[in-house]
Amino acid sequence: MKKTSSNKKAEDALLACEQKSNTILEQIEDGYYEVDLNGRITFFNSALTRILGYPSDELRGKSYRDLKGSKYAREIFAIFNRVYRSGKPLKSEEVEVVRKDGSKRTIQLSVSLMRDNNEAPVGFRGIVRDITDIRESQFEVLQLKDHLEKLVHERTEKLRKANRSLKKEIEVRKLAEEKLRKETQFAEDVIEAIPSIFYVFDKNLRLVKWNKYFEQVLGYSPQELAGFYALDFYRKEDAKSIMEKMQEAFTVGRASTYSTGLTKDGLGIPFFLTGVRTVINDDYYMVGVGIDRADLEQALKALEESEVRLSLAAESADAGLWSLDISTGRILTTPKALELHDVVREGELTLEGLLEVIHPKDRDNVRQALQDAMQSSNVSRIEYRVKLSDGGIRWLVGLGRPHSGAAGEPDRLMGVSIDITDRKLMEEQLRDRLNEIERLKEQLEKENVYLREEVKLLFEHSDIVGESEAIRQVLVNAEQVAPTDSTVLILGETGTGKELFARAIHNMSRRSERPLVTVNCASLPPTLIESELFGREKGAFTGAMTRMAGRFETADGSSLFLDEIGELPFELQSKLLRVLETGTFERLGSTKTIHVNVRLIAATNRDLAEAVKEGKFRKDLYYRLNVFPIVIPPLRERTEDIPALVWAFVRQYEKELGKCIEGIPQKSMKSLIRYPWPGNIRELKNVIERAMIVSRKTLDVVPPAASLQEEPVHHNLKDMERSHILAVLKSTGWRIAGKGGAAEKIGLKRTTLISKMKVLGIKQQKY
Repeated sequence: MKKTSSNKKAEDALLACEQKSNTILEQIEDGYYEVDLNGRITFFNSALTRILGYPSDELRGKSYRDLKGSKYAREIFAIFNRVYRSGKPLKSEEVEVVRKDGSKRTIQLSVSLMRDNNEAPVGFRGIVRDITDIRESQFEVLQLKDHLEKLVHERTEKLRKANRSLKKEIEVRKLAEEKLRKETQFAEDVIEAIPSIFYVFDKNLRLVKWNKYFEQVLGYSPQELAGFYALDFYRKEDAKSIMEKMQEAFTVGRASTYSTGLTKDGLGIPFFLTGVRTVINDDYYMVGVGIDRADLEQALKALEESEVRLSLAAESADAGLWSLDISTGRILTTPKALELHDVVREGELTLEGLLEVIHPKDRDNVRQALQDAMQSSNVSRIEYRVKLSDGGIRWLVGLGRPHSGAAGEPDRLMGVSIDITDRKLMEEQLRDRLNEIERLKEQLEKENVYLREEVKLLFEHSDIVGESEAIRQVLVNAEQVAPTDSTVLILGETGTGKELFARAIHNMSRRSERPLVTVNCASLPPTLIESELFGREKGAFTGAMTRMAGRFETADGSSLFLDEIGELPFELQSKLLRVLETGTFERLGSTKTIHVNVRLIAATNRDLAEAVKEGKFRKDLYYRLNVFPIVIPPLRERTEDIPALVWAFVRQYEKELGKCIEGIPQKSMKSLIRYPWPGNIRELKNVIERAMIVSRKTLDVVPPAASLQEEPVHHNLKDMERSHILAVLKSTGWRIAGKGGAAEKIGLKRTTLISKMKVLGIKQQKY
């Protein structure tokens, strides 16, 4: 297997994933950005340049603080600082920004932290959505709403005035008719109290009685009105029709509207006159009242014009007007309001009847909103759904304000309903697209992480060094099993390069186009390893703030390498066996079954057969893993490979340390070959690195102080590993972490070394 081909294959896969991610980001209409902790813009899509009005070359590498509008930059800095301190993503924040041309735009900003492999913050990323047009539309709607409310108020006031006049006229009529029916004598106090024209004509149409208001309106004195002929009030051309109406009043008992009246100065005043026939001292008289209709007609005309303007405004806004009588529950609506609620009106419309067309899940909210609106002086707002007769759903927004009656208490609720179905559908589509983008980003980010790790490892361990018969046989076995999907169990002491052989098997398999996913079972706490392998849902346990895909799900279609499989908790071994046999599992906190196609490669330095006997490892899982075992020989069994390995490590560290080694003394090489290397290749690599640091042109390398005589040779892998760890711990004074600590010398993580010490029964001592 060549270095260049493996490296190029991984780089091509990484490039393809990045191109796929960039293509998706370029397709969305909202801006996407990534900035580092210093505020420099490191990545963005074309939508961001369109929103901010800056060309790409001016945005790339520039800090958002350098853009126009310093006070807006301070607001964005405060948002980033809040997200950095809390560690929690910010889903939506409205901010005003200044474009390059000086124009201002309102954006909706989402921010989340970007972290490296060690979960340390490295920057911010998020979505920028231009909502300027939406806010302007909302402002226009609010202006229209205020205009509609003003028109409704004006119409209400005019209706109230007209209603008062009509009520006054009706009250006068009732009072006059009641008095005239029951009494035969005129009551002067009643006549003078009437705020309208009052008159009495005899059967010859001569005026016999009137009030002072009659005199004031027509401009005649009492002397001039005595015995006045009724038809003298009207034009001669109207006399015939007036005579017929008066005769009708005498015969039937009622009169129609007289609209041709004349004052003394010749000006016409339209009257609304009503006359009734009565009998006084066995003689017939006509008694009536009259109201000046000029003000009433003008008010009615203005009211009609106001109603037309209000109707046009409501129709242009596609809005429906309604008024709810609080005491009776009756609703008065415009045709548009009925259309929006999909109501075919039959008889009187009531609140309960209207609630029947509202979606069952929104009825309680609407009822509660109406109650709250009646107790508030401000405009109340609620969004709700309406069930349509064709089975569909329509979203409406209702705006309402209470109207107070004469007693000061709310007597009705007046408002407007507007169709917002299109906006709701757009919001839902946008949420779905953002969720899909987040899911794809999460998947691509995970694949990119594994690709970068694979590229790094392939660069550092680009080839398996060795020409011994033992290592050749291992490579033959790897080549035989690689094209299949069989499970592989790699056995060997610590530091023999088990992970390197696992990668070689994956790279020679049909799954090499996807990255190899690795999990070290010994480096994770037992409480987290299950979620790491199988994933979790949001809220599955305390601290699970987001949904996470597990390594099995990420490795679908690829290979999964489980290092230190012998350290897997016993309670999880049955779940792993199920995945191997059926290819199915469930995330933590979910009942949904997930199907995957994963090829498993496992490795361990433990004797699994012995662990099965001790009851620490499931027998059925052991047989399922032990399909094709490959044993990696320790370095002491292939000492002929040591010179090649030494020179391979020398060439590697020459580039890293900037040195050039011209030779290695033969004495040093022989001492390296004689040394048993309990830490195997990892220990050899550490020794070479240490020697490279202190050497110049000639590599003076000496094996560790421990020798074959000081440390007995162990034939048991567990005892050998325990002996080596004890020796290193003693040499560091039992210092595990830090520079020069035991973990660094052995080549393990601090947590991995502590876990191995517990398994091997090594207790920390102080000297």
